[in-house]
Amino acid sequence: MKLTTQLVSDIHMKGGSIIKAARGGFDAEKICDNLQRLGINLLFLVGGDGTQFAGNLLYEAACKRNLAVSIVGIPKSIDNDVLYFDRTFGFDTAVAKASEVISSAYVEATSCDRGVGIVKLMGRDSGFVAMHAAIASDVVDLCMIPEVKFDMEDVMAYVDETVARKKLHGHCCCRRCWAGACSHRKARRYGPRHLW
Repeated sequence: MKLTTQLVSDIHMKGGSIIKAARGGFDAEKICDNLQRLGINLLFLVGGDGTQFAGNLLYEAACKRNLAVSIVGIPKSIDNDVLYFDRTFGFDTAVAKASEVISSAYVEATSCDRGVGIVKLMGRDSGFVAMHAAIASDVVDLCMIPEVKFDMEDVMAYVDETVARKKLHGHCCCRRCWAGACSHRKARRYGPRHLW
């Protein structure tokens, strides 16, 4: 894809990626063949943990061939789950946007008697976005992340206690990051039901 001025002039206003993304189908040898054929000696890999893992495999394949190419990994992931990096591109934006959603849930939860606001975020196997947004918003009573195991009965009891304790305002803004370790079976088991 040739990146012309016309093609990229409004790229910052579009969601996703115009270059597209791929999961799987990685062939380091074929990529090395193409890098050599095209005379490319510098390759930037922009992405999360999967991209960086693939970049390392590509580096190893290039080293075996003595291919003169520099492979540079740029960590970009809203999950902030790339090892050895404090912050990845996209993480701060994800936290800021999630904090806005939490504020909206708080407004809705406090506008009615015994209201409970629940915010569900993505995060795959990482609760960094949920944890940082919960801290940033300062109205969260409960934050569940995949790194910490929990029992849904304990969660339900905590919600009941929180609502009872805050009788005058009656809210509990739960921050939920349903990712791998949080078990979707628990979500289906308890599903949408009355909390009280």
